[in-house]
Formats: sequence, C-alpha cells, structure tokens
Amino acid sequence: MLNLRKDLFLIGLLLFSLNIYSQTNSPVIGYDKVLWGASIQTVTRAYPTIRETTSLDASVGVKEYNQENVGNGIEERHFFFYNNKLYKVAVTYEEQRESLNAFMALASKLVDIYGKFDDQSNYSKPSGDNTLKFIDFIRYYNKDLTILLRGVDIVNRYNNVIGNYILCIYNNPNIEGDVEAAKMKQKENNFGL
Repeated sequence: MLNLRKDLFLIGLLLFSLNIYSQTNSPVIGYDKVLWGASIQTVTRAYPTIRETTSLDASVGVKEYNQENVGNGIEERHFFFYNNKLYKVAVTYEEQRESLNAFMALASKLVDIYGKFDDQSNYSKPSGDNTLKFIDFIRYYNKDLTILLRGVDIVNRYNNVIGNYILCIYNNPNIEGDVEAAKMKQKENNFGL
C-alpha cells in the first residue's frame, strides 16, 4: 500500500496543497447522516441493515452495531453507543489494489469536508512473521469530533506487501473519555486491597 519512506513526502505535499480546498459549510458533528447522541433507534432508521453484536466494552455499557457489505468501497461499519447514544463509528474499507491512490483519495475527500489534517504519524509493529506498517492522519475538527484515517500495509519477512486495509474512525472524544473513565473505574473495582 504505502511505501512509507518513499511516499511520505508526496503525501505531505498533497495534504499541504489540499488545505486550500476545505469546505466552508459545517459538516455533521457525528457520522454521515446521524449526529452524536443519536439513539440506537434513530441510527437503525438511518441504517436499517445494522445488527447488534457483542461489544468488547459491553461490561461498561457500550453497545455495538455492525453493518456489513455496505458498498461504495466500504466493507463494514461499526456503530458504538454509550448510554444509548451514538459516540463513535469505525469504517473499514475493502482491500485495495492501488491502496496508496485509494488512501489519498479518501484523505482528499475528508479534507474537502473537515479541513486539513492536524497530525500524521507512521510506525511499524511486528505481527507474527509479518510486520504491520501504519500511517495515521488525524483531524481534531472540534471538541466533539475527531477523525482518524489509518492505512496499514501487511509486510512479510521479505518486505513484500501481502495485504492492506484502510480504516476511518469518527468519534466524540468527550464520550470516548467517559467510556475510558468507566473502564478504569471497573478495573479499579476489580482489585482488592
């Protein structure tokens, strides 16, 4: 997908040039058609094919709903609710043949809607016999909306890309903080003195 050393400069240059094209209208503070705080019922009406699944954070009250085979390059979406209110959506895109082009097209679309990215990073992590190479672009749109665009190459021990994926996470950092605090409180309660 992304030859990070070779393409990082080009990505930075492209993002710099995209800054002048950001949209003047305010986008939805939430995801696509629904605002943060929308109820499960409201989101289900907007996305009738979503289905409840078990959330990793169910013990602190997080509910998760998934939508598969979405189309338009989207493989699946995950909708997260805390206290029956939408606070996060994770969108996974289908594997791309020309993943750098797909990643940059999505980045460009996000810049058009939300303005330039505020931060970017790249890093690698081992994963069995392979290495995962990440590139993250982050937009802190306002106190209620953060967007993470992530591209990942799966590289084998011969440094050949054997797979890739693109992920975009929209979240309300305030509610995300409440969820993290609830998880920490639960962890504290599990320890005896």
